[in-house]
Amino acid sequence: MNFSSIKQKVREIDWKGVFLSRNFIIVCCMMLVAAGILVFSTAGGKTDTVSQSGTKVLGNAVLVGSEVADGADAEDAGEDSFFAVAVINRQRTRDSAMQTLKEIADSPDTMPDAREEALRSIATLVDEMNAEANIEMLVKSKGFEDCVAIVSDGKCSVIVRSEGLMEDEVAQILTIAVEQSGVSAPGITIIEKK
Repeated sequence: MNFSSIKQKVREIDWKGVFLSRNFIIVCCMMLVAAGILVFSTAGGKTDTVSQSGTKVLGNAVLVGSEVADGADAEDAGEDSFFAVAVINRQRTRDSAMQTLKEIADSPDTMPDAREEALRSIATLVDEMNAEANIEMLVKSKGFEDCVAIVSDGKCSVIVRSEGLMEDEVAQILTIAVEQSGVSAPGITIIEKK
């Protein structure tokens, strides 16, 4: 095969069909969600994933501690801004994904199966956003000052501000997360942010 035959085959590809195909749309949405999770996980600054007492596994939930290591002033600023930055990053990622899916669903050029997939993805995002809001509200009602929940792809992470979670507190958070997200206990991670 020579270069001109390859060039001709590339010209013959229905690029519009490729970019509007169901698989392409799914891959793009997954990449957006993965990018958001990556941004969220790096937004908190320097973290230590093992608390002073080590990682605790209670039931099927995983409790992980973390702290900012750059002095008292940085620690106070990091604690106050971590939860706000996490919520903003999560919202930006979701807004971007939602906008992309709406454009696909509303486009007259979109194939019917791609439109249906986009509408299903929108419904899933809305359900995940509702679950996150409910988890955060219910965890805060249990006396925790700050909480951020992330529900995505059958997994749920709940980050709470605490100076040491007790086993009964972890059980309460786990129960809330299971009930609100529909994710089973092995798919839930509870992270303690000091």
